Amino acid sequence: MVSGEIFSGVKVGEPFKVADGFFIYPLILEESESSVEYDLLEEAIQKGYVKVDEKKDGAEVSTIVVNVNEPKNVLVVEGEVLAGGLQTRTVNISLLLTQGENPIPVSCVERGRWGRYRNYEIGDFLIDSNLRAKKVASVKADRMYRSNQGAVWNHVSNMLFEMGTFSSTESYEDLFVKSGGEIREKIKDIKPVDGQIGMVVVINGEVVGVEMFDKPETWVKLSEKILGSYMLTWFVSNKKSDISEQIKDKVEAFLKSIDEVERSVNKSPVGIGEHHFISKGNLEGFALVKDGKVIHLFVGVQKG
Repeated sequence: MVSGEIFSGVKVGEPFKVADGFFIYPLILEESESSVEYDLLEEAIQKGYVKVDEKKDGAEVSTIVVNVNEPKNVLVVEGEVLAGGLQTRTVNISLLLTQGENPIPVSCVERGRWGRYRNYEIGDFLIDSNLRAKKVASVKADRMYRSNQGAVWNHVSNMLFEMGTFSSTESYEDLFVKSGGEIREKIKDIKPVDGQIGMVVVINGEVVGVEMFDKPETWVKLSEKILGSYMLTWFVSNKKSDISEQIKDKVEAFLKSIDEVERSVNKSPVGIGEHHFISKGNLEGFALVKDGKVIHLFVGVQKG
C-alpha cells in the first residue's frame, strides 16, 4: 500500500457553471513537466496504425484486442465506449499500450447483441461517472481486471429507462444518439483554461468525480468527451438550482482526502505502468502511473 501527494504541483481553479446545480473546478498544472509520449486511442486509429478487434482465437465478452502496429505508446482511457464488434464494450481500466497485440479488459454495454459484426468506432462520450465507479470497484478485486458484468448490464438498463431512451439491443451508445445534441449544446461554452489537466465535478453541492491527466494537451483533446459523460450523471440527478458554486474549500479538502488514502498497487495487466487503486467509503477510483507520474486519474462516487 502507498500514499502520497497525487495532486502535487496542481491547483484548483475558479468554478464554471455548466447547468443548474452542476459546476466544475479546473485542475491546473502550475509547472509543466516532462511525461511519456503517447497517442490517444482515437488518434492512433485515425493515423492508421492501430486496429481494435475481437480475439481471433475465440471472441469473449470481457476481452477485445488492440493491435498497435508501430513502435508508439497508445493511451486507452477507462470508460471509453468502443461501439461495434460483436457487441459494444467499455474499457475497464486506463492502459498505456505498446507495439504488438494487446488484449484489454472490457465490459459489455450492449446486452442484446452478440453478432452482426461491424468495425469498432470510438463513442462520443465516456460512460457516466456512477457506472465507472461501480465498474472500477469490481475490477480492482479481480486479478484479470474483469468487472461484475451483471451489475454493468443492470446499470445500463436503468440509465436507458431514466433517460427515456429506447434501445432494441440495450446499448449504452443509444444514450449518446438520443441525448448527444442536448449534451453538446449545454457544454459548448465550457473551454479548457491555460494549463488545465482535469477537473473536479460538483453536482448539487457534492463532489461526484475527479478527472486528471498528465498534460494539458491531453485534457484539450478529451475535455468535451469527459464533460459530456458527467452531463449524463447530471441528467439523472435530483437537480437543485439553489446550490452555491463557492465550495472551493470543500473541493480542496476532497482532493486532500484522496491524497491521504492508502492505495493498493498492481502492475498493469497489459502495456506499461501500474495502477494505484483508490477506495474510501463510496469513493472508487484509480491512477495509471508510469515512472512515478500520474498519466490518468479517475475517482468517482458510487451510488445505488
